[in-house]
Amino acid sequence: MNYKYIADLISNAKRITVITGAGISTVSGIPDFRGKTGIYTTGEYDPYKTFDIDYFKKDPSYFQKFAKGFIEILEKANPSKMHRFISMLESKGKLEAVITQNIDGLHKKAGNKKVYTVHGTIEHGHCLKCHKTYTFKEMKGIYLNDKNLFCNICGGEIKPDVVFFGEQVMFINESINAVRNCDLLLICGTSLQIAPVSIFPYYVRPDVGIIVINIGDVIIDNRNVVRINDELERAAAMLFKEVFNEDIGD
Repeated sequence: MNYKYIADLISNAKRITVITGAGISTVSGIPDFRGKTGIYTTGEYDPYKTFDIDYFKKDPSYFQKFAKGFIEILEKANPSKMHRFISMLESKGKLEAVITQNIDGLHKKAGNKKVYTVHGTIEHGHCLKCHKTYTFKEMKGIYLNDKNLFCNICGGEIKPDVVFFGEQVMFINESINAVRNCDLLLICGTSLQIAPVSIFPYYVRPDVGIIVINIGDVIIDNRNVVRINDELERAAAMLFKEVFNEDIGD
């Protein structure tokens, strides 16, 4: 892997847009929903009953069971090295935006501020009946005390602000503009198989380079793509060393 070449591209860029998927968070303990042990694969949860908005309104118990386990996982999760590297790009004034498929909030936890969560986030939620908003901490507290996510004002269902089947994805125009405006596109931990993220690289300007860091195939058609088929944590450690002259280990 020629990390020196990749590091030069990143060092010379001034407006980097980053696209991330599940692969950036699995090392933090967040399951990949569509991975080998993901909920869509193992059958532990029925995807339709768990994540369909109409079914949720009829019977929220399936999602509430999932949310309880997921909240417990998030409590233990910390940003990965790649999360921290991307946050460092922002702190150095080199980041245009982060576009993520992930709902776990780890980019914000790492320090990133300009994050487009196209599939929503579990960082906050709202009551479907009275529209009261809830923080992650508040939702967690309700679960610990009541075992279900019901509003403490009106008794309505609390829905974390995650995009369900049947709901519109978020930040599409903002994400497209971030890709159009960047002078380097960095894609980490996604195979680009799922819309809308799969369409975003097609909005990059012809003269802009694309770096893809992912284990396995990535669906992308662009002559300016540089591929790194490597573990994200190893890649992040190398990039910290080459770009910022910091050794955070392998």
